[in-house]
Amino acid sequence: MLKKLWRKWGPNPLDLRLKRAAKKKVKSVLITWNRGMGDVPLGMYALIFRIRQFIADIKIAFLVRGGLKHAFSLLEGVEVHAAEHWKRGGAFDLESTLEEIGIDPRSFDMILENPDPTQWLKWQLGTLVPKLRFDPLYDALADQFGLEARNYIALHVHTETQYGYEKNWQVARWKELCERLIREKGATILLFGLTPTSDFAMERVIDLRGKTTLFEMLSLVKNRCTHLVAPDSGVLSIIYYLDVAFPLRIVSLWADPRQGVLKQNVTSPNPDLQHVPLIGKEEKVENITVEQVLEALALEVVDPLLKRQREALLQMKQSCFACTPLKEWDVPSSSQRGSQLIQQGKMGCLVLAGGQGSRFGTHLPKGLVPVTAVKGKTLFQLLCEKTKAASIQAGCPLSLAIMTSPLNHELTCDYLESNERFGLSPEQVSCFMQETLPFLDDKGHWLWDASGKIARGPNGNGYALSRFYQSGIWQKWKEAGIEYVNVVLIDNPLADPFDPFLVAAHAESQVDVTLKCVPREHAAEKVGVVGLREGKVKVVEYLDLPQEEKALSHWHVANISLFCFSMDFIAKVAEASLPWHLVRKGGLWKFETFIFDLLDYTDRTKVLLYPREETYAPLKNAMGEASLETVRLALLGADRRAYAHVSGLPAPEAPFELDPVFHYPTHELFETWKGKELPNIY
Repeated sequence: MLKKLWRKWGPNPLDLRLKRAAKKKVKSVLITWNRGMGDVPLGMYALIFRIRQFIADIKIAFLVRGGLKHAFSLLEGVEVHAAEHWKRGGAFDLESTLEEIGIDPRSFDMILENPDPTQWLKWQLGTLVPKLRFDPLYDALADQFGLEARNYIALHVHTETQYGYEKNWQVARWKELCERLIREKGATILLFGLTPTSDFAMERVIDLRGKTTLFEMLSLVKNRCTHLVAPDSGVLSIIYYLDVAFPLRIVSLWADPRQGVLKQNVTSPNPDLQHVPLIGKEEKVENITVEQVLEALALEVVDPLLKRQREALLQMKQSCFACTPLKEWDVPSSSQRGSQLIQQGKMGCLVLAGGQGSRFGTHLPKGLVPVTAVKGKTLFQLLCEKTKAASIQAGCPLSLAIMTSPLNHELTCDYLESNERFGLSPEQVSCFMQETLPFLDDKGHWLWDASGKIARGPNGNGYALSRFYQSGIWQKWKEAGIEYVNVVLIDNPLADPFDPFLVAAHAESQVDVTLKCVPREHAAEKVGVVGLREGKVKVVEYLDLPQEEKALSHWHVANISLFCFSMDFIAKVAEASLPWHLVRKGGLWKFETFIFDLLDYTDRTKVLLYPREETYAPLKNAMGEASLETVRLALLGADRRAYAHVSGLPAPEAPFELDPVFHYPTHELFETWKGKELPNIY
């Protein structure tokens, strides 16, 4: 029976066959297909179009290999059956296949086995616009992938090919394209194609090869992508002929320009689609360069962050200086009110500790660098022990919030936990992370790190108060009755986390911000300076100070990044936007924000000038100025002053190290150590 119904179509003209079928009143036809997906729009659409011109009400069904079922269902008004075991281009036994999938061949008047569009449908070239049905229900399929709105670049990196020439671009070119799209344009990329055989593991590349159905891929391209790069493939043909309007720019890669959509030579039914075909020199796809593809994409910078960074780089080169030196300031005078506020638990300390100790030959957090000369205490240990001593002096537990960075957060938390926070309770210590920003090269491109990710660094301390607020610690402190926050840097071991003079001056003046500063040591000192701009106190970072201003001695006040903030002001500036400060290091541009720029948000600011030897001993360098040697000498000097203050005796000349309780003495400590000499073992 099958032999009588099955007609193999030869090279005779299609129209002649259709006229005969119409005369015989053929009402149904089954068409088999086990070749490429691109032939759905480029051949099968024209075939069923012509069949219906002769037999308008004919029933058309397809029997296709399993991977093509979705593609054929894009044709309007056809029935699709799948033979899952068929292979592309492979031989098959039609009669046994029909029996296996439960199709009675007698239900069709005619069966066509793998018709040849090339021979039968030449009339359609340059004339017929294939149109594939896109069901609106497909739009929702993109939602399951958790991707943002339309801002992705789609790359179809590999296609099945059974031609005498190579249709696929080299993997190395695809990888280079990914890297440059990310670095130069800030793009995020979706990879489509066959199950992966090569690794594209890099940041901002989402590899969906072999992970989507055809409908899911079409939904993602339509609803999430702005551009598509693809070789001559079924994917390209299907997307090109979708009969639905959506904006998309396609760059296609070709060896033979006499194939596919170029051979069809008609515009897309999508009025918003732009198509730029690239044909390889000598008709070799490998001769298409990455530069050609980038030019054809005509892609502007798509990432808002990269746009802002480039604009900042340009503005930095055009910026002008407008600030005058500060001429009036105060000095710390009374600590009584401050001591009362600390005893009432009104003050907390925020520690900025996002840096690494790379200058000292270690990749550990800077807070883990040993700094004391005798016991080798780290900066974190010293800080925690100071807080414990201040708590004992105040008679209540005092709170620390430590801002880390992604570079050191885990190590910092593990270190504090393993050492039980050096005597502080878990409730006293909270940690949160600052954010990072990508580096730029001189051309305004992002850089890669060794792991294939965009190279990033901590974004400075400018958003420390914002992150502190957003972390929930601000709310926790507010509910605990804290009203003032003392901000210190972890690399300044002379910084007093609970300074009664500072909080007293701040509270009595009823200001938003108090700067704790020191006299500028000399004109060449690499510190920020304090001045006035438009009537407001302003800090000018050393690198932002024009060369002609750096040499002037009238910049008297040095900023050392010690501040007292009112909690209400922190809430006010939690969403404030701050400018970037650019620093060129090692051939790249680093972007940072600084906490002192929050001064622009208030005209209620106070400046206190402290003695340098009591306040400032930064650890910045491995040798020379601001090195471990100078820090240890400064700590020894502070211990000598503390011992003399508590005991009333001159401090010994030999090196020694005091418990931090001497810096926060209680009445009992004064009584115990009054007139008492230190033991000989230091």
